[in-house]
Amino acid sequence: MYMQFLGNKEAVKNDGEKHVVDQPFTVPDTLREDFMNMAKVLDLVLFDVASLRYSYRELAAAVLFACYEPHSLVEEVTGYSYADLLKVVEWVEPVVKVCERLRSLGDPLLIVEGVRADDLHNIQTHPEQDFEEIMADIEREREVAERARQKLPFARRRGPLRARCTNPDQITIFT
Repeated sequence: MYMQFLGNKEAVKNDGEKHVVDQPFTVPDTLREDFMNMAKVLDLVLFDVASLRYSYRELAAAVLFACYEPHSLVEEVTGYSYADLLKVVEWVEPVVKVCERLRSLGDPLLIVEGVRADDLHNIQTHPEQDFEEIMADIEREREVAERARQKLPFARRRGPLRARCTNPDQITIFT
């Protein structure tokens, strides 16, 4: 649902006046690919029993914070502040990093006869890498992140240095 809200964000007209663009006319660039990637992240996150410490809503919001900037937009869409979810974001970020490494160029959609083109993103695909290897990679990323956090004071932790998914400010408006 958060991804739908990102697609309905405010746009600035050429005269500088803000207005809300109707959803049928707004298509964020590669939103479908980002949705598929974040769904994979959430699938992997939910395989970890530690995910039960958080609500599904918190996990989904944390994945958005780990993937998108500006955080102010994610805060507006999710209703959570980045500071409120910092621990959850730090917990999901290693999964985001591993999924980015596994992401094939353009994350092509699987074409299935009889499935409408606008529904292809709902087909789950799985990486060719062994599940246990993926989980081990995630654990290694978590260890690296934890060592880095120990070196950095809590007050200076602000989130990812760069967005790992498409910036939602890059939208295409059809007229």
